Amino acid sequence: MKSIETEGDTIDEAIERALNALQVGRDRVEIEMLPDARRGLFGYGGKKARMRASVHTARSALVGETLASADNS
Repeated sequence: MKSIETEGDTIDEAIERALNALQVGRDRVEIEMLPDARRGLFGYGGKKARMRASVHTARSALVGETLASADNS
């Protein structure tokens, strides 16, 4: 499974950077937030949002779809 760690001023920005770097859609990745992010006081002293995105393999994506369709039955 291919993965990448990215940062952004917001969580959405960090996710978008990972998706662009991996060249996949949001439905193809698993997102894990890394614990360093902090907003700070009045915008000062905060840390950027950090996350790890891992691309699902074709098999794990198929299993996820199968489980999802079983839940809807």
